[in-house]
Amino acid sequence: PLCQHIPIPIVQKMNELRPANKQPIPFVTVVTDLGGAHPTWFDTRTDRIYVASESVRNTAIQKGIVPSKIACYGLPIRPSFWKPNKSKETLRKELGLAQNTKTVMLMGGGDGVGGLGNIATEIVNKLSKKTENSQLVVICGQNKHLGDKLSAMKWPSNVNVVIKGFCNNIDELMSASDCLVTKAGPGTIAEAMIRGLPIVLSSFLPGQEAGNVPFVVDGGFGVYTGNKPTKVAEAVNRYFSDDSLLKRMSSLAQAQSHPDATTLIAKDLGLMLLDEKEEKPVITPVKSSVRKSKLRSRQLAVATVLPSSLSLSPSRSLSPSLSLSPSQGFIPSAAI
Repeated sequence: PLCQHIPIPIVQKMNELRPANKQPIPFVTVVTDLGGAHPTWFDTRTDRIYVASESVRNTAIQKGIVPSKIACYGLPIRPSFWKPNKSKETLRKELGLAQNTKTVMLMGGGDGVGGLGNIATEIVNKLSKKTENSQLVVICGQNKHLGDKLSAMKWPSNVNVVIKGFCNNIDELMSASDCLVTKAGPGTIAEAMIRGLPIVLSSFLPGQEAGNVPFVVDGGFGVYTGNKPTKVAEAVNRYFSDDSLLKRMSSLAQAQSHPDATTLIAKDLGLMLLDEKEEKPVITPVKSSVRKSKLRSRQLAVATVLPSSLSLSPSRSLSPSLSLSPSQGFIPSAAI
């Protein structure tokens, strides 16, 4: 809520004091949850609201936002997911993973939370009963204790278990996998969709991530088991026992993904600064290009709802002139 109620009056006051020959500073909001967002984020005083789904768009309209202010481009994601990756088998070879083996990736965020140890054990126990070999990649994040514990365990010979700590190549690991087990973080879900991964959701943060569960389930590319390791293992086993199901869910995930979301939002912000306004509401991703002219000296205020799985620092900002504060999640006033 502070991302709306504090910066907007400040920007309004700045516009009152701004010289008459300069354009007003616009205020935009980037909502980065997939299935729903808290109603206080939808302030009618904002100039543009970027949302990731029709569900969030409908919520914005219900809260009084004029449809022409809403742009639905998808969820902003990191650059490594903007383009297609190498083939699955090529990446497995480069990453030292088993070849020609169905692979499930298990992760719970950068801190490696969410009962990963118990879930990993149940998945291996279930898959070990199958005649064919399989593979489990566990991302423990910064949880070194869990990583050491899992690495010391003796696993069945027909399940290749790979334990990873904090990784900077999640895009490659996802591309090398066949399905993903994770909590309902919007950033992870959006990235998995781009890589065409069927998803098993094991948990969600009440409130913030609750809406992401029906987004995945209703989208047809994932299931929700709750924090029940046995149920998670059964879901993975069901995926790996039905190639047609796995392929269909993979196609549905990729078909609903938006790898261009970040660049579309950035281009739209540039067009706002050039005073190029859309005549109709922006509902679905559209192609746009920035004119070859110099940007006038102007400012842009941005509020953004950060997903729990996304942590951006000035060195990893969406653009050189836009930086997001991991602790505050908003930009009071960013110069462009």
